[in-house]
Amino acid sequence: MHTLSVIIITKNEEERIKRCLDSIKNIATEIIVLDSGSTDNTVNIVKEYTDNVEVTNWPGYGPQKQRALDKARCDWVLSIDADEALDDAMRDNIIKILKKDTITATAFKLPWETYFLAN
Repeated sequence: MHTLSVIIITKNEEERIKRCLDSIKNIATEIIVLDSGSTDNTVNIVKEYTDNVEVTNWPGYGPQKQRALDKARCDWVLSIDADEALDDAMRDNIIKILKKDTITATAFKLPWETYFLAN
């Protein structure tokens, strides 16, 4: 089975991060979180899922994502935002892909939906 690094950047995401982490915890070989100085409980919540959390400065969105990517050590990387979560179908599809002997693609695009003012 291929391995999967999941990278997440955060700042003050305590209301959203648990849903995100719950959605990826069973498929991630490693979870990498870079936090930009949260003043809420984000880092403590993340530490319930991984020890691989680092509090850093904020160099901008792209550079912060790159910092997280540079820490990834697995065959594949899923970059997900703290307010996003995989549904069961997407998680199952990722597992099927990771179980393949050979993966010929170099990248995958995930479908997404937007919910405005949803709980």
